[in-house]
Amino acid sequence: MSEESTLSDRLVNLPHMKDAHIAVLEKEGLLTPEKLLPILKDDEKWNELHPKLKGIGPKTREKWIELLKEPKDAAPKRIEKRLKKPVETAEEKTVAKKMPKPKEKEELEVEATEEPEEEEIKEEEEEAVEIVDEGEYVPKQKAKLPDAIIKALRMRKEISSKRPKFLREEYHRYVRMRTGWKKPRGMHSKARRKLRYRRKNVSTGYCGPKLVRGLHPSGFEEVPVFNVADLEKISNPDRQAARIGHSVGMRKRELIIDRADELGIRVLNRS
Repeated sequence: MSEESTLSDRLVNLPHMKDAHIAVLEKEGLLTPEKLLPILKDDEKWNELHPKLKGIGPKTREKWIELLKEPKDAAPKRIEKRLKKPVETAEEKTVAKKMPKPKEKEELEVEATEEPEEEEIKEEEEEAVEIVDEGEYVPKQKAKLPDAIIKALRMRKEISSKRPKFLREEYHRYVRMRTGWKKPRGMHSKARRKLRYRRKNVSTGYCGPKLVRGLHPSGFEEVPVFNVADLEKISNPDRQAARIGHSVGMRKRELIIDRADELGIRVLNRS
């Protein structure tokens, strides 16, 4: 049988080529790439043939054009090139990334002959030190507290983690009662009588240590400050810290922070 009477192998191996498509091509007499390629390139002829080739879209058409344009021996050569390349495993790839890049012979010879001078080394060290100083972390000022207060602060933190959330009686029924706390005083109140199935009430048993009551979590005693002159109220910067009032503007706030830094006073709400 001649080549024109049978469908070419290149057409059979095209992507998404099915038996139904092969039957259509044989019926139309498009048995070789030379006959099918002009129809794929011509939009009018393709619009006539396309309804008969169900499932072949524009992307598949572009792939067919690219594959049929290539010479017959292109595919085997491309396969040979791929086979010649050694297949690397995942471990070999990670090792290759970690390995330093090989330097050229000229660079190695220059590094071996030239030795860095002492002045250059000193300049590099100074530059490195300057860079570290720019991004250096400045820790917050800490309170100097006796051991008894430190122990009481830890105890207060532990008690606070176990303390229940106190909510007003019947907070779930009315929106106005969902915030805040008020002691139940009703004659028939179940919460006032402390029945078991009601929520806990505020009582002295839930208090923290009296020694650290009112102190900031950092251990400082808070002193309200509204201007620069109020910083004079702080007599012991090791135990007292400033808290700027919420009504103070940004300009005056910056002056207070600058003056506090000069005096060595910690500002709890810096901004």
